Amino acid sequence: MDRRILLKGLGAGAVSIAHAPSAWSGSVLMPSKSPVSETPPRPRTTKIIGVGGAGCNFIQSFRLSIDQHKLTNVTELVCVDLGMQGLLSVENLYETAAGSLLLKMISLAPYGAGGRVNAARAAALCNIDVLNATVNGAGTVILAAGLGGGTGSGVLPIIARAARNAGAVTVAAVVMPFDFEGPRNGTAVAALTYLAREVDLVMPFSNQDLGDSMGDGAQLADTYAQQDRRIMAWLQRISLG
Repeated sequence: MDRRILLKGLGAGAVSIAHAPSAWSGSVLMPSKSPVSETPPRPRTTKIIGVGGAGCNFIQSFRLSIDQHKLTNVTELVCVDLGMQGLLSVENLYETAAGSLLLKMISLAPYGAGGRVNAARAAALCNIDVLNATVNGAGTVILAAGLGGGTGSGVLPIIARAARNAGAVTVAAVVMPFDFEGPRNGTAVAALTYLAREVDLVMPFSNQDLGDSMGDGAQLADTYAQQDRRIMAWLQRISLG
């Protein structure tokens, strides 16, 4: 899809940028970039890439919840993580889930990032050829991850840059931490600022705001599941038709 057509359809331009983690849920963050060059429209194909634990969990929820027969433009689902623990649960799901939508799993390192953004970023850069091949050929690349830990914060901007360099419209849906997660909030804000330079559109979803709206009796698992549903609904509105 031509980047100019998508962004015009999304109403690019009149947006506000918030700077407090609890304010992310209502703000679409649009990076300021030079005008897009005149390029021929690309085929309307979409790849959805989940990064890290939260991103891979989203891919699981997406695969189980969405009617794949209606997603004629989605050609591939991809899970990217460090270590194999999170990918193994996705593999088990893949063996039992219905549908023919291609699912790919990529492990960038044998061990997790342990919350270290630089370690995750280094793993992504060491495997940049694999990531370039993953986004190649897509008209639109949709990224999903949680920010505040190592993998999502470190890897997501690298994949976003690869997608834009490949000429794809690049959209990111990211989950911001709860207030009680302390230092992860600062990491998430820094990662979001970095990511905004690499994508056409990013929508932050605040766990704190969602948890507050669900009330004190809500379980974390219920909050995470509801957040996945909110992201899916947003993606369907903007690009999955």
